Amino acid sequence: MPRLSAASGKPGARVTLSGTLPLYDETGKLDLNDPSTRFQVWWNLDFAKWWSAFGTHPHPKPARPGSVTRLLTAAIPVPNPCTYRLSVTIPRAGPGAYGLNVIYMGGGAASLNPVAFRITG
Repeated sequence: MPRLSAASGKPGARVTLSGTLPLYDETGKLDLNDPSTRFQVWWNLDFAKWWSAFGTHPHPKPARPGSVTRLLTAAIPVPNPCTYRLSVTIPRAGPGAYGLNVIYMGGGAASLNPVAFRITG
Protein backbone atom coordinates (compact mmCIF):
# COMPACT_ATOMS: atom_id res chain seq x y z
CA MET A 1 0.00 0.00 0.00
CA PRO A 2 1.32 3.46 -0.83
CA ARG A 3 2.41 5.82 1.95
CA LEU A 4 1.23 9.43 2.00
CA SER A 5 3.38 12.35 3.16
CA ALA A 6 0.34 14.02 4.80
CA ALA A 7 -3.01 12.39 5.60
CA SER A 8 -5.03 15.62 5.70
CA GLY A 9 -5.05 19.19 4.49
CA LYS A 10 -6.83 21.74 2.33
CA PRO A 11 -7.42 21.68 -1.43
CA GLY A 12 -4.25 22.81 -3.17
CA ALA A 13 -1.99 20.96 -0.71
CA ARG A 14 0.94 19.13 -2.32
CA VAL A 15 1.42 15.53 -1.10
CA THR A 16 3.76 12.70 -2.04
CA LEU A 17 2.77 9.06 -2.44
CA SER A 18 5.62 6.58 -2.07
CA GLY A 19 6.04 2.84 -1.85
CA THR A 20 7.30 -0.27 -3.56
CA LEU A 21 6.15 -1.84 -6.79
CA PRO A 22 4.80 -5.38 -6.47
CA LEU A 23 7.48 -7.95 -7.27
CA TYR A 24 5.09 -10.88 -7.72
CA ASP A 25 2.49 -11.52 -10.40
CA GLU A 26 -1.10 -12.66 -9.84
CA THR A 27 0.01 -16.30 -9.54
CA GLY A 28 2.52 -15.48 -6.77
CA LYS A 29 5.53 -15.94 -9.08
CA LEU A 30 8.49 -13.56 -8.73
CA ASP A 31 8.40 -11.18 -11.73
CA LEU A 32 11.59 -9.16 -12.14
CA ASN A 33 10.75 -8.34 -15.77
CA ASP A 34 7.69 -6.23 -15.01
CA PRO A 35 6.60 -4.51 -18.23
CA SER A 36 5.10 -1.55 -16.34
CA THR A 37 5.89 1.70 -18.15
CA ARG A 38 3.78 4.36 -16.43
CA PHE A 39 1.90 5.38 -13.29
CA GLN A 40 -1.36 7.23 -12.91
CA VAL A 41 -2.72 8.73 -9.69
CA TRP A 42 -6.51 9.13 -9.42
CA TRP A 43 -8.64 11.10 -6.95
CA ASN A 44 -11.91 9.60 -5.67
CA LEU A 45 -11.85 6.59 -8.03
CA ASP A 46 -13.82 3.57 -6.76
CA PHE A 47 -11.14 0.95 -5.98
CA ALA A 48 -13.52 -1.92 -6.78
CA LYS A 49 -14.09 -0.38 -10.24
CA TRP A 50 -10.70 1.23 -10.95
CA TRP A 51 -10.79 -0.22 -14.47
CA SER A 52 -13.76 2.09 -15.25
CA ALA A 53 -11.23 4.88 -15.88
CA PHE A 54 -9.80 3.08 -18.92
CA GLY A 55 -10.90 1.76 -22.29
CA THR A 56 -12.19 3.44 -25.42
CA HIS A 57 -15.09 5.13 -23.57
CA PRO A 58 -13.95 5.57 -19.95
CA HIS A 59 -16.54 6.45 -17.31
CA PRO A 60 -14.63 6.57 -14.00
CA LYS A 61 -16.82 5.54 -11.06
CA PRO A 62 -16.46 7.74 -7.96
CA ALA A 63 -15.85 6.17 -4.56
CA ARG A 64 -18.03 8.86 -2.95
CA PRO A 65 -20.18 11.70 -4.30
CA GLY A 66 -18.07 14.12 -6.33
CA SER A 67 -15.85 14.01 -9.35
CA VAL A 68 -13.09 11.56 -10.25
CA THR A 69 -9.88 13.27 -11.35
CA ARG A 70 -6.65 11.95 -12.84
CA LEU A 71 -4.01 13.90 -10.93
CA LEU A 72 -0.86 12.55 -12.57
CA THR A 73 0.55 10.41 -15.35
CA ALA A 74 4.27 9.63 -15.05
CA ALA A 75 6.69 7.37 -16.89
CA ILE A 76 8.39 4.54 -15.00
CA PRO A 77 12.16 4.66 -15.65
CA VAL A 78 13.96 1.72 -17.29
CA PRO A 79 15.25 -0.42 -15.72
CA ASN A 80 12.13 -0.59 -13.60
CA PRO A 81 12.85 0.65 -10.05
CA CYS A 82 11.52 -1.15 -7.00
CA THR A 83 10.27 2.05 -5.38
CA TYR A 84 8.38 5.17 -6.43
CA ARG A 85 7.69 8.75 -5.23
CA LEU A 86 4.82 10.62 -6.89
CA SER A 87 3.81 14.18 -5.96
CA VAL A 88 0.30 15.47 -6.62
CA THR A 89 -1.81 18.51 -5.79
CA ILE A 90 -5.07 17.86 -3.92
CA PRO A 91 -8.06 19.11 -5.97
CA ARG A 92 -11.02 21.17 -4.78
CA ALA A 93 -13.49 19.00 -2.87
CA GLY A 94 -15.78 19.23 0.13
CA PRO A 95 -14.62 18.17 3.60
CA GLY A 96 -14.19 14.44 4.18
CA ALA A 97 -11.98 11.48 3.29
CA TYR A 98 -11.15 10.70 -0.35
CA GLY A 99 -9.09 7.92 -1.88
CA LEU A 100 -5.92 8.37 -3.88
CA ASN A 101 -5.37 5.41 -6.23
CA VAL A 102 -1.99 4.57 -7.76
CA ILE A 103 -2.36 2.55 -10.96
CA TYR A 104 0.60 1.10 -12.81
CA MET A 105 0.40 0.10 -16.47
CA GLY A 106 2.40 -1.52 -19.22
CA GLY A 107 1.61 -5.03 -20.43
CA GLY A 108 -1.63 -4.69 -18.43
CA ALA A 109 -2.79 -2.53 -15.55
CA ALA A 110 -3.34 -2.89 -11.81
CA SER A 111 -4.31 -0.64 -8.94
CA LEU A 112 -2.50 -0.54 -5.62
CA ASN A 113 -4.72 -0.26 -2.55
CA PRO A 114 -5.90 3.35 -2.23
CA VAL A 115 -4.78 5.65 0.58
CA ALA A 116 -7.11 8.13 2.23
CA PHE A 117 -6.62 11.88 2.27
CA ARG A 118 -8.95 13.97 4.45
CA ILE A 119 -9.96 17.43 3.25
CA THR A 120 -10.13 19.80 6.22
CA GLY A 121 -11.77 23.18 6.63
